[in-house]
Amino acid sequence: LAFGCLSARQVVREVRSYERLKGKCDGASRVYKELIFRDFLRFALLTWGSKIFHLRGPFRTVGLEWRKDRDLFEQWQKGQTGFPFVDAGMRELAATGWISHLHRQCCAAFLVRDLRLDWRWGAEHFESTLLDHTPDANYGNWSYRILQRPCLVAAGCPVKEHLTTLEVIAWPVVHDAYLGHTLSWLPELRALPRDLAREPWRLEARAKRRISVEQYKDSPLWFCSANRVNWKYEYGWLDGHAWTVSVADSKGATAAPVDVGSFRLGLDYPRPMV
Repeated sequence: LAFGCLSARQVVREVRSYERLKGKCDGASRVYKELIFRDFLRFALLTWGSKIFHLRGPFRTVGLEWRKDRDLFEQWQKGQTGFPFVDAGMRELAATGWISHLHRQCCAAFLVRDLRLDWRWGAEHFESTLLDHTPDANYGNWSYRILQRPCLVAAGCPVKEHLTTLEVIAWPVVHDAYLGHTLSWLPELRALPRDLAREPWRLEARAKRRISVEQYKDSPLWFCSANRVNWKYEYGWLDGHAWTVSVADSKGATAAPVDVGSFRLGLDYPRPMV
């Protein structure tokens, strides 16, 4: 699609052919929706114009404090954030020039919502690395889906006391339950039990405070809450709460007895940036 090698109509024709043989399915429905969203961004740019390249974006978001920390940005670029789902995506992007739509959203949201770095840095990095880059899809998604809407800022986003982009924890459970993709890009975590490979900070962390993480319209948590339609798609099974954690021992002692061999958090893999 990005290179013009096939048209959206060809994609729709193939999907409909598949549905006639196999029956309708959620996957096919999502292909249609993404094609519609692709057209939406292309036509929206006629209205937004150059606003998608400005810091405040097409909705003129104000009230956010942006950091200009190149060291944090380089850690994100290199896949050294301490969150395996994010790091796997960023390392795959650097090596191949491509990552899935889920990783694009999640890695982008982490940069904006939690590292609070200028979203345009991330958009420019994607532009320089993605093989399928188009300005409407890239800058459109960053400024429309990732940059906080004014209503989210009013609701308290970003949350400074703890992680905002909870998808970095929830999505690996939903979309990479056996960590096949994550561990292919993070070989240093392969020796850990799967639960610890997914959340290696648990080696040094203890439960601290229970918080509400229910998704709702204009929630400062869950960056996809701004999309308004994702409630039942992935989050219906969540019980509505999570726990903040405190570091048990920053020198490498584990919070609970577990055999992790010679692995040391902070040496073999970074501690979480947030």
